[in-house]
Amino acid sequence: MARFLLVVVSLLLGAACGVKGACTSTNCNGCCTRAGACEAGTAPTACGKNASTCNTCASGQVCAAGACAAPGAGGGSATGGGGGTGGGDAGGTAGTSGGTSGTGGGAVDPCPEDAKLVYVVDSDGTFSSFNPRMASTPQAFSDKGRLACPASGGAQPFSMSVDRDAKAWVVYGNGELFRVDVNTLACSRIAVMSPTNAKVYGMGFVTDVAGGTTDTLYVAGNAVNSSFTTSQFGTLATTPPYAVTLRAQLTGAPELTGTGDAHLWAFFPNVDPPVVNELSKSNGMAIRSFQAPTLMGTPHAWAFAFWGGDFWIFLQKDNEPSTSVYRMNGMTGAVTTPIPNSGRRIVGAGVSTCAPIMIQ
Repeated sequence: MARFLLVVVSLLLGAACGVKGACTSTNCNGCCTRAGACEAGTAPTACGKNASTCNTCASGQVCAAGACAAPGAGGGSATGGGGGTGGGDAGGTAGTSGGTSGTGGGAVDPCPEDAKLVYVVDSDGTFSSFNPRMASTPQAFSDKGRLACPASGGAQPFSMSVDRDAKAWVVYGNGELFRVDVNTLACSRIAVMSPTNAKVYGMGFVTDVAGGTTDTLYVAGNAVNSSFTTSQFGTLATTPPYAVTLRAQLTGAPELTGTGDAHLWAFFPNVDPPVVNELSKSNGMAIRSFQAPTLMGTPHAWAFAFWGGDFWIFLQKDNEPSTSVYRMNGMTGAVTTPIPNSGRRIVGAGVSTCAPIMIQ
């Protein structure tokens, strides 16, 4: 997710693979490692297909048909009108769109490929994907168009997250929330029931259990046009009546991001020094912390996301002309600057829990 006010932090993901040179679908049928090598994609430590990013399966899972799954899960995987493939007892059922689960063999990846990317939105509504593998090149960003959500009063995007169906949840500066198709950019308004002190918020989806397929959307909210010295921490229901439930108060104005192994992280740009914390999902208390003194300065726009084992922070501060992209090592907290001046003003970043947790 991301925020438009003082600083912008953004995380995005990408997948590329190669036997020699760039790893792509033209030269890799398996998966691509962090170093850009092509793997077979059949091992639990490097699972994937069609040049997707190699995933490390959760404990107890196996890699079947390029996807992590419980042993014996899956069966046939069918596309279109049936005629399933795979090693299960039941292949695809004729006339159905997905195929029927069998008793062993292949596994069906529950996540669309689009849900494994990270997306960002600028203050002017420009909606883009970001590929961390290309973070030091001009090709890191791929613009998809400009949002035309019917926010009232000329409001601009404020923050964003992405769900497992590849839909972006974009909150605007006046508190209006829209669910956006990441490909067509079609907007659907969501009427949120929220208290006045949590009308605008940073947000992030987190799996309920490690390796699970159900999420909770966490928020850190403020009143519209507030000072952002404190935030209200809680959850936002993703089904009607879309109510915000508050759990605690936090110091600072964090952006949130979640992972597929059930961890919730927050980036606090306006504390001294700036810090990335893992938060308790029950009360918002810090569990682990990485201080980032190199990011000190008055934040003007920020966004934040976790992808492939690292944190990606998109931040504009002080008198800087645009957002810089920072990469924080997820193990050590060390910060580098792949893109010192992006030419953008990123106010929202989102990544779903389908994104890879670790890249080899």
